[in-house]
Amino acid sequence: MNTEQTQGGLHFNFPANPLQSMTGREPKTTFWQDFCIADMYGLKAIQDTYDRAFSEWKTNAEYIAEFAVVLNHKIWYFYEAQQAELRRAREAAAQMEAATDRAEKETHRTAAAAHSVRAQQLAEIGTLYDRLWKEADEWCMDNLTGKDIEYYLEFTD
Repeated sequence: MNTEQTQGGLHFNFPANPLQSMTGREPKTTFWQDFCIADMYGLKAIQDTYDRAFSEWKTNAEYIAEFAVVLNHKIWYFYEAQQAELRRAREAAAQMEAATDRAEKETHRTAAAAHSVRAQQLAEIGTLYDRLWKEADEWCMDNLTGKDIEYYLEFTD
């Protein structure tokens, strides 16, 4: 399910924020939307969004917990998207094999290649999110204490 939002006069269609459906509460941050925007611009934008948000909010237990959950869900979001592209690539390859017309074979070959390339791009994004989540989680485990670490562990469980 996607959600539509308008920010600063720009219209965005984002995947639904899983935090809201998981916890039943409104997110306290815009991390999901921020990373959805960064996703449109690639790996460097994702890294930049991470660097800025982490630097600014790492000492706020509620925000860093939400941050970690968003990163974790981005890993799974991109894994599932990659798997869908791989399925489409296999389907196009099977259609290519079954096609009898040369032009139809070429159309399916091109589609299979495009799906394979997109699957690789999605895998790279998912791998980046995995590394970023591990980095943030490790920082939290090493630096949060008392009620902050209790909140983090309860929220991210």
